[in-house]
Formats: sequence, structure tokens, C-alpha cells
Amino acid sequence: MQYKIKAIQNIGIVYRYLIEKDKSIHTAFCGLLIDLGIDKDEVLEQLDIIFDDLNDEFIYLNNNNLDIYLFITKDNINLVIKTKINQKELNKKISKYFILPE
Repeated sequence: MQYKIKAIQNIGIVYRYLIEKDKSIHTAFCGLLIDLGIDKDEVLEQLDIIFDDLNDEFIYLNNNNLDIYLFITKDNINLVIKTKINQKELNKKISKYFILPE
């Protein structure tokens, strides 16, 4: 199942994706972040949880190439990625797990 991104913004090398929250969305985040090169054990430890139960939560993960911030609210998830990966390449990886806005 793919989940919908409502909006995308960027300032330089910082990209923000506003994503509609769903009960099983954590599996998509786990796959995406592992695909982006974040340590699998760290991803599973921090994100293999039901997001429906979360509100006003903050999660931070990083590796040598990127910093990932997740701001989880009642209805949405703000995924903020700071990376030198260009937006086209980043969107290609993200589109495996989420539906990008047109």
C-alpha cells in the first residue's frame, strides 16, 4: 500500500514532505529509511511502532549523508530530510513508498 504525500517544500538541501497519517504507515517509513541508508536496527527500534497512537512526537535519525526528522501530529507526519542527494533522486526513492503530489 502506498500513502499520500500532501505537499513538498524545499529550502536548499532541506526537503519537507507532509504526509497523511495512516495506521500502518510505519512500515513504509521503515522501508524508506533503510533504503536511504539508515541503519536497519536503529530504524526498527525507533519506527516499528503504530503511528496512530502518536501525537506531538519527534523522531530524529541520521547517517553520514542525511539527517531525518519526523514530526508526528494527530493527522499528519512531517518528514524533513537534510541531504545533498538531489530532489529528483530523493523523490524517486520516496515514490516507492509514497504517492507524490502532481
